[in-house]
Amino acid sequence: QSITDVEEIINYNILQLDKVLPKDIEATDISVKIGTTWIPTKYYDAFMYETFNTSKYKDIQVEYSPYTATYRIENKSRDKFNDTANLKFATKRVNVYELMEATLNARDIKVNDTIIENGKKSSILNHQETTLAMEKQEYLNTVFQDWIFKDKLRRDELTKIYNENFNSVVNRVYDGKNMKFPNMNTQIKLKSHQKDAIMHAV
Repeated sequence: QSITDVEEIINYNILQLDKVLPKDIEATDISVKIGTTWIPTKYYDAFMYETFNTSKYKDIQVEYSPYTATYRIENKSRDKFNDTANLKFATKRVNVYELMEATLNARDIKVNDTIIENGKKSSILNHQETTLAMEKQEYLNTVFQDWIFKDKLRRDELTKIYNENFNSVVNRVYDGKNMKFPNMNTQIKLKSHQKDAIMHAV
């Protein structure tokens, strides 16, 4: 075959594929949470800056390692006494950045108390403080889900990323209009959706 013939075949295939591309999934049908790995880290940074009011600390940034599949908030200790953010999103025992980092990694916070018995130190789980921390994690996720698609530019970029990476399945359409049923009662006329169902079964 000549190069021209090959190009025509490729262009024809592209045209046919374009016809069956799945419709874009809208933001309202996309489920996200803190730690969703396809979301660029810049948006986790923006969320912290806006929600925790950390804009004066530009070096507090979320880093993601694809090798270990873990998140880390760089320089988080610089703003650990952020009273406004801690009061709303954290607990007395766990600051807001510890909660954010744990949530990014889908890890439940566990708060332990140190006790001394017979001169030996040991740790026991503080159920009340642990429950409070986990409730704050849930609240943080709720705030994030309300925030992430609120801005149009952010919403458009994220829906594009999602559709390009994950929206790749199209349900097959079964067309039975050309099916023949030679042994069927001639008094029975099948409707189009019935023929389609038979084609699906076949």
